[in-house]
This record gives sequence, structure tokens and C-alpha cells, in this order.
Amino acid sequence: MIWCREFGGEGQPHYHIAIMVNRDAYSALGRILGQQEPDFPWWLAEEQAVSNMAERIQRAWGRTLGLTGSQGIGLVHFPDSPVQLISKGSSMYTAQYHEVFRRMSYLAKVDTKLYDDGFRNFGCSQRGGE
Repeated sequence: MIWCREFGGEGQPHYHIAIMVNRDAYSALGRILGQQEPDFPWWLAEEQAVSNMAERIQRAWGRTLGLTGSQGIGLVHFPDSPVQLISKGSSMYTAQYHEVFRRMSYLAKVDTKLYDDGFRNFGCSQRGGE
């Protein structure tokens, strides 16, 4: 996961994150906010698939903020096309790679960051246990 902190016109911080997973290990992410998922697993009930990943992300953000239950659900926004696959062996690999690079570049916008307030503007998850 990679995150960045930004400030909008209202002066309050908000965060953007990119979650990257190995599709071989996480082949069935489910749907995000009811959007069609190309590899929707047949064994997952429809109502579970609709809220599956989005709900996990929203609840995790709520826990990070010290909220309980579903209090954090309205605090997370997902873009229109939240999933981008990269398949190294695919004939579409170069196009997929460039699209991910374009999306990730959004996090690096200079004009929405504060650099002198003592807080980090960027971070990433760390692999533990090594």
C-alpha cells in the first residue's frame, strides 16, 4: 500500500491510497461498491460480493480513526474504475503498466502538499518479520 496526504481548498487533510495485491494470491477480491468484477467467483453470494472489498477497506479506515462498526463507511471514496490489473505475460502489459503509472503519479502532485508542518506526506506499508 502507498499513501499520500493532500490538502484541498478547505485546508483539511485527506488521503489517497493505492493498494496493490498479487492476483495469484488474491484472485477473488469481489466487487467494489457494486461495480462489475470480471472474475466474480461463482461461490460467493451476491450480497457478499457487492460490499466485500469496499466494506473491508471502509471498516479498516474507521478502525484507524478509532471509530466502531460502520461509522467510517461514508469517509472513503472509490474512483469510477478502482481496479487496474497488470499481467506481465499479457500482450497488454505495456498499456497496463502505463495506466498504473499514470494513476500512481496522481499521488505525487506538488501543489496539494504541505512540506513545513512536521508531518509526512507520503508513506507505504512495510513488510514485517524479515
